[in-house]
Amino acid sequence: MIHTSKGKFRREMVRSLIRKFNNAKLVKKIMISYSLFIIVIAILVLGGIYNLQKYNTFERNNKNAIQTMKYILNADLNERSFLKWKDIKYSEKASHLLKQAKENAIAMADFDKKNSKEMLQLIEGYDVLSLDVKQKINEEMKVMESLDSSGADADSVITRMNDQLELQYKALLENNKSEDVLKKIIQMKYANSILNKFLYMRLNEKEFIRTQSSESIQFIMENITSTNDMAVELKNLCDTSINKGQAESIIYFLKEYETSINELMGVEKELAANELTMNQLSESIVRASDLTLSEQQKKFKTLNFTFLITIIFLFFFSIVVTIFASMIITKAIRKPLDILKTELVYATEHQDLTKEIIVNSTDEFHILSHCINTFFKKLHGMMLGICSSSQIIKSASNGVNEKVTNMGNNINKIKITIDDLSDDIHKAKNASKEIDENACMIHSIVTSVKESSQSMMNNVDQTHIEATNLQESANKVRIETEASYRLTKDNIQKAIQEVAVVNDIYLLSESIIAISKQTKLLSLNASIEAARAGEKGLGFGVVAEAIRNLSHNTEESIVKIQGLTTQVVDSVESLTKHSNELIFFMDKDIEKSYDMFRVIGDKFTNETNNFKEMFSDYNKKMIVVSKHTEDIDQMSEKLLQLMAVNANKTRSAVESIEFIDYLSHRISDEVEIFKQNAHILDDMANGFVL
Repeated sequence: MIHTSKGKFRREMVRSLIRKFNNAKLVKKIMISYSLFIIVIAILVLGGIYNLQKYNTFERNNKNAIQTMKYILNADLNERSFLKWKDIKYSEKASHLLKQAKENAIAMADFDKKNSKEMLQLIEGYDVLSLDVKQKINEEMKVMESLDSSGADADSVITRMNDQLELQYKALLENNKSEDVLKKIIQMKYANSILNKFLYMRLNEKEFIRTQSSESIQFIMENITSTNDMAVELKNLCDTSINKGQAESIIYFLKEYETSINELMGVEKELAANELTMNQLSESIVRASDLTLSEQQKKFKTLNFTFLITIIFLFFFSIVVTIFASMIITKAIRKPLDILKTELVYATEHQDLTKEIIVNSTDEFHILSHCINTFFKKLHGMMLGICSSSQIIKSASNGVNEKVTNMGNNINKIKITIDDLSDDIHKAKNASKEIDENACMIHSIVTSVKESSQSMMNNVDQTHIEATNLQESANKVRIETEASYRLTKDNIQKAIQEVAVVNDIYLLSESIIAISKQTKLLSLNASIEAARAGEKGLGFGVVAEAIRNLSHNTEESIVKIQGLTTQVVDSVESLTKHSNELIFFMDKDIEKSYDMFRVIGDKFTNETNNFKEMFSDYNKKMIVVSKHTEDIDQMSEKLLQLMAVNANKTRSAVESIEFIDYLSHRISDEVEIFKQNAHILDDMANGFVL
């Protein structure tokens, strides 16, 4: 019963809304329909914005989860590098990556609190393990330093003991103690074995530090016990307190080395356990990230499905509402629209402007029919006015046509007159152009002749000046040449007299040759006397030999000087001959040439004076002619300017008259068009029922 009453109430409410909708005006109906449609569209848009926001949140959290996974994997990789290479920069980088992973995990809490919290706990656990690993690495470094120190001490003690045993062995060999030598050999054998084993253990220690190989540490643990036993046996074999003390030192440092190895193995086991735990944690974090991504994708798929169903429902609901509203609006519009259509068709077919359209409605169609009736009344009045105006236009157009025809005839007469005037001006202009061209040609010729005469005048002046200067220079050069000639002649004769001394040099060289020959004979006699004197005359013989060589060299040099002197004498004779010829040439030819040059210069100077006077008169005449041609040119230019002004004014007048003619034709055409339009309006107005 309750459901039935509710259903009736709803149906009654819908019917009430439909009645109100039908009773509403047309604009309200359309506004209600559009409002419903806009509300549905707004719901669709809001749903899309909400879904887009959820999608952006999903994408952001998805990126955060993927980025967190990358940070964890990179941090794990850096931790592995830190465990392998013991470089602190890998640990610092891993700490930075873990910090960024924490920030991303905290940002994921808005979308997925559960998985975000779990991932944050795993990251914090990984961070704690990372700090523990860092501490263990520091402990390992300290243990390795202790191991290296104890190993170096043991190595030093074993080496010193070997050196000491070797010295003792050499001392026993020198003393020929065979029994003690045998004991020393056994001790040296043990000491060498201990040294070799320990060195091999140190090599395996370095290999373990480099590669973290378990085989190397296992080898050290296996050999350190046997090395200790050998050190104890060596102690028992030692026969001196020094050797026993060194053996005890070896045992002590080997124990220290063994303790450091055990500590190192303990730290390595803890590091291996931490590494395993960190690997498990990183895998757990990656699995948690994958789980978060899969859950987010499921949530997003559910959200998308819900949103899609909602959109489809709202879309179909909006279509149903729109169809329902359009049916109601169509039903409300159809009846008054049919009445209005029938009345308008009747008025159009019969062209009856007195017809009144009546629509029995209270909505907008009643207002529309009233507006159409008002329009018909105003159109009726306008048509009556058009009929009266068309008659006025007809009579006015006829008068305008007559006036335009008269104006066209007058314009044609003016055009003929102006054309004749334009032809006369054109002929005068051509004649003035010919005059101007001839004047310009004459002026250019006169100017050219004037310039040529001026140039020739300048050349004549320059030539006259140069001829005068040349004559003065010739006189000056002649005086200088005569002075130079006399000086040169005196110098040549003086030089010829001075060169005659060469003959004295030749005579002097003959005397020197005679003296050198006598010196050679004297030196020969001196050498003979020195040979007779025996040992006492040896020094004198050497001097005599030197004098003979000197006289011989002097004779050879004088012969060469005589040869050169002969060449100089020949050259001096040749120079004397040519100098005399030069003096004869200067006396005979050069003086005559200067006299002839002076006569020609005087004649050339007189000719240039005559040319200068002639070109001066010619230049004055050309100046007068040039002035007359300039006056003619100016007058022709003024005449051309006047002709151009008259031609422009004539052209402007022609253009103005042509424009007036064009306007008159346009007016005539427009009047004709007005007349035709008036007839058309009259015919159209007569077609209506007025």
